[in-house]
Amino acid sequence: MRNTARIAQPTGLLTRRDFIRSAAVAGFGFSLTTPKVHAEPIPPAGPPLHILVLGAGAAGLVAGYELKKAGHRVTILEATLRPGGRVHTVREPFADGLYAEAGAARIPSTHSLTRDYAKQFGLRLAPYKPAGEKSLYYAAGRRVIAHSGQPVDLAPLGLSFTTEELRMGPNGLYDKYIARFSKDIGSIPGDAWPSPSLRKFGNQTIANLMASLGASPAAIQYLCAGYEDDSALDYLRDAYSHEAEELDHIVGGNDLLPRAFANALADQIHYGSPVIRIEQDTHSVRAVTRRAGQNIVVPADRMICTLPFSVLRHIAFAPRLPHGKQKAIDNLPYGSVTRIFLQYNRRFWLDEGCTGFADMLDLPMEVWSPSHDQPGHRGLHLGYLYERIAKKFAAFPKADRTTSFLNLMEKVYPGAKKHFEGGDSFVWNEQPFQRGAYAVYPKGTYDTLAPYVSQPEGRIHFAGEHTSPWPGWIQGALYSGLRAAREVVQA
Repeated sequence: MRNTARIAQPTGLLTRRDFIRSAAVAGFGFSLTTPKVHAEPIPPAGPPLHILVLGAGAAGLVAGYELKKAGHRVTILEATLRPGGRVHTVREPFADGLYAEAGAARIPSTHSLTRDYAKQFGLRLAPYKPAGEKSLYYAAGRRVIAHSGQPVDLAPLGLSFTTEELRMGPNGLYDKYIARFSKDIGSIPGDAWPSPSLRKFGNQTIANLMASLGASPAAIQYLCAGYEDDSALDYLRDAYSHEAEELDHIVGGNDLLPRAFANALADQIHYGSPVIRIEQDTHSVRAVTRRAGQNIVVPADRMICTLPFSVLRHIAFAPRLPHGKQKAIDNLPYGSVTRIFLQYNRRFWLDEGCTGFADMLDLPMEVWSPSHDQPGHRGLHLGYLYERIAKKFAAFPKADRTTSFLNLMEKVYPGAKKHFEGGDSFVWNEQPFQRGAYAVYPKGTYDTLAPYVSQPEGRIHFAGEHTSPWPGWIQGALYSGLRAAREVVQA
């Protein structure tokens, strides 16, 4: 889900991977090689426990899967009728077997844990984006098409870039303002995240950091893509995942991964079981769930709670949680994301030699074509809208979301209206059991909230992308689920 991604991967990433970082980040003391996290079984420890897992998203599923293999009894309560949480592939109402991701969409080559489990279940990965000959840039009704490997002239877009920034182009902008920091911050091992040496990045916004380097408002708007108020630490950590050698997806849909976990846990998952209360004492922990109009109490030895804090803040605890934990639950922000999907009778953008993707320089959104490696002649556009524009479109009636996005696509890719067949949308803020797309850490929250987010409270252990070193990614959810499962066994 940020898995999904807050910044569009700029074209020509090979040049950025060879970028020589400035002396501004020298002395962090971390390896340039990303430490790999792999899927390793949880060794049995002590007598078998009954472990209650709240949520059948990636974190809850991997915890349940590994704990079951280690010989423990597992019960998973899931409020919805499907596994996966914010890993959600949309197949309806599209024709000809087309599909698109409403949630987590990309799997970087640096996310070894996610790729390990995909391999375990025999799932095939492929690039989420084609390597097309041309790239399209759009702003304020103007479009620039650039040939791959050629300099990109941003001047025709009419934005207020400085003369130097126009000379640098998209890759140079990214190198100067983001890549000089992201590799060092992104390559820190999960068990050392966040390092105290990076505190200054956690206590300023990414927009302020860029401005201190001389970035123009246009450059800040383009690179921050609606997340100007995110802490530099959160933003740069996330950016590094986008800089991977490969950004892939699971062929057939990313939800095939949680489905594979769920198939192995079919007898342990109870769907349609929203939790309304959590209780614990010195001997046990209990979840009160509502099913078929009745309250049902489910006791266990230990609990792994993977529910987003945006949901958990509406659930009662007895006894009440400590102040630090409750403050984190009540105040951790979640990003707003709206996805809009358009189906066409043909992939008309190929006529121009384009990929169907587009870099939107003045709007906090990305444009993808998820159908690029799917069979048939029909095509899809996906609008990945963040923050202010996500909220704006979410406020429209559902039909108007599609119409408004189609009007925009007609400017980005002329011919969209001629070939349009229908569309749909998905708003994460509207989902009652998610209430947002992924955790966001604004400036100061690494000091005030992060120390409490993943901390166990009695017999309750906490997991989910929000508790991980990779917020918004499948990798973060899986990592947190395994961490919590090991905590339970060790406790």
